[in-house]
Amino acid sequence: MKRLTKLIPLIAVGAVLVLTLLPATAPANSPAGTISFAGNGTLLSDDSVDVTLHYSCLPPGPGGIDVSLDEGGTAFGFAFSTLATCDGRTHSVTVNMAPGPFTPGIATGNATVFNLDGQVVASASERVAIK
Repeated sequence: MKRLTKLIPLIAVGAVLVLTLLPATAPANSPAGTISFAGNGTLLSDDSVDVTLHYSCLPPGPGGIDVSLDEGGTAFGFAFSTLATCDGRTHSVTVNMAPGPFTPGIATGNATVFNLDGQVVASASERVAIK
């Protein structure tokens, strides 16, 4: 009986050690799709704007990207159905926002990425500095 009373605390300590070595939570699954604006928009000589996006989406691919840029109701540009590589990795694409005419300032950018069967859709709405 004495051996058992000495063994129980050792088992308890061992169990605590095992539990502290295990991860507290399982790693979170990465999202099926993401999209975001990268940096500033670049004002071009024709008053349109180039914007760069970072995106990812799961297969099947190819997918598409729709983007719009609104400069406070005074200028608007869009790019629809830009091809997206949907393979689960992060990619970058630069798209031209036309017709404008844009001027240096702040605009609201909206972007959506989707995969071929429409099961993956991710959107972003961000402020974009036009320089």
